[in-house]
Amino acid sequence: MTLLPGVLTAAEAAGLVAAYDAGALSTVVGPAMLTRPLVAGPVRRLLALLGEPAPVSPSYARVEHKPAGHALHHDAGPHMPWVRRSVSVLLTAPGELEQAGPSIVGEGWEVSAAEHHLAAVVMGTREPHAVPPHAGRRIVLLMFLA
Repeated sequence: MTLLPGVLTAAEAAGLVAAYDAGALSTVVGPAMLTRPLVAGPVRRLLALLGEPAPVSPSYARVEHKPAGHALHHDAGPHMPWVRRSVSVLLTAPGELEQAGPSIVGEGWEVSAAEHHLAAVVMGTREPHAVPPHAGRRIVLLMFLA
């Protein structure tokens, strides 16, 4: 796991959250999301930080809010064997979560909401990680890179 602070600005995160809340992003999942004006700038910036070329198909992004969390998994499973890296950026402020504790955890590491906010958690192909169930708002930008 690599943590890259400051990959989004507060204004970019607020724009993505507002679009998500308005339902403007709820049906945009997949490669088209990578070219949406609200997402394209941060994606290009993140790829430059990672030394990656422009995203190639079937790479995709989504904005997600899942209070139930995600059990321990890796993103390059049978459903997405092509994933080389996955990225998670917490868009909502840490204070919008109603409990303390990690925002995302892996085997031997965890990232708090304060660390995850506006920062990219970058994981390799088979890096197990989980998102604990939570109350409040935890809206993230997720990217899956081929």
